[in-house]
Amino acid sequence: MAFTGTHYFDDGTTLYRWGLTQEDSEQLARECKQLGLDATVEAKAESRRREILAERLLVNHIVRNANLQHNEDRAPVINELDGFLSIAHTRQELVIAVNPHHAVGIDLETYRDRVLRVRDAFLNESERTWIDADDLMPHVVAWTAKEAIFKVIEQHRRVRSYRNDIILDPFTLPDGLPPAPGSPCPTLLHTASFAEGTGSTSFALTTILTPTSSFTLARTKKL
Repeated sequence: MAFTGTHYFDDGTTLYRWGLTQEDSEQLARECKQLGLDATVEAKAESRRREILAERLLVNHIVRNANLQHNEDRAPVINELDGFLSIAHTRQELVIAVNPHHAVGIDLETYRDRVLRVRDAFLNESERTWIDADDLMPHVVAWTAKEAIFKVIEQHRRVRSYRNDIILDPFTLPDGLPPAPGSPCPTLLHTASFAEGTGSTSFALTTILTPTSSFTLARTKKL
C-alpha cells in the first residue's frame, strides 16, 4: 500500500497522500480485490489505470466501503462522506482533501517547465506584470491556485474565462526554493478572487512547497 501520510490545515481540512510510483496497476488491482473493491479499469494508459485504482484505495482508507462518484461538473462525490472533498494528482502522487464543514479545492503540480510555456493561457495581463516570465516557482503556485479555486466553484460553467475571471493577489515566495529533501516545507498564505458579473468572491489559499511539487488548498474566504 502506497499511502504516504496526511497533512492537516488550520481550517479543519485533512489532506491524504498516496504515492503513485511504487506500485503498478496490477498490484493496485490485487489490493482492490483483497479489500472487496472494484478492480476493473477501462483506461488503457498505465498511468491512468494507477490513478483510478489508487483513488479507490485511498477513498476506502478515508471512508470504508465508500463509492466514489462524479457529478455533472465531474467533481468527485462520496455519498457516504459527511463533508466535502477534492482530488488532485500528478504522475507521481495522488491527494484527496476532505473538510467536514465547507467546500475546498486542492491542486497539485510538479516543478516542470511546461507551465512557463502556457503562462499566457492562465495568467491575466496584471498577473503577468508581477510574475517573472522565467521564474518557475511562482508559475507553479499560480497554476495550482487557479485550479484549486476552479474546483471550489460549484458550477464550472460560471467561469467564462479561466485566465481573467480568477484573479490572484500578488504574493512573495520565500527564498531557497525548492526546499532540500528532508527539510521543512514552507507554507505560503495568499488570496485571490473570482469575478462574476458585478460581484466577486474572495478565496483564502494555502500553498505547501515540497522538494518536488507544490499543492494549494483553496476555500471561500469569510469576510
